[in-house]
Amino acid sequence: MTEDRACANDTALSALNRRRFLAMAPYAGAAAALPAVAMPAAAETPVAAMYREWLARWTFLESEEGGNLPEDEFERLNDERGALENRMCSVPSRDARDVILKLAAITMQGECFSGADFQESEPVLREIVAMAEAMA
Repeated sequence: MTEDRACANDTALSALNRRRFLAMAPYAGAAAALPAVAMPAAAETPVAAMYREWLARWTFLESEEGGNLPEDEFERLNDERGALENRMCSVPSRDARDVILKLAAITMQGECFSGADFQESEPVLREIVAMAEAMA
């Protein structure tokens, strides 16, 4: 897939929010140092379920098969993936794992800050800032 397709919405991120997001980078290491908590399969959160669906869609679109789709079919599937990102971002996180799953989705697995609809992604940034402030 072309870089244009993968980061088509990159420009939707305002400079102020981009600066705020980048300013949080030093806290990423602190978040990684938090102990992992094993969760039984029955305790899967709504965010985790949506993330698994998002990951399957994203993986397909990034695959050779997805890249060979007609443009209109690719765009339709990509729009559905973006809508799923927005729904995922609108669900309150139950724990740090949910926040991390949301961040993985809206950054296209860390490749870029896409945010299909950045307005929908802003709650995730607020959750991250709250976590960072609690760690400070």
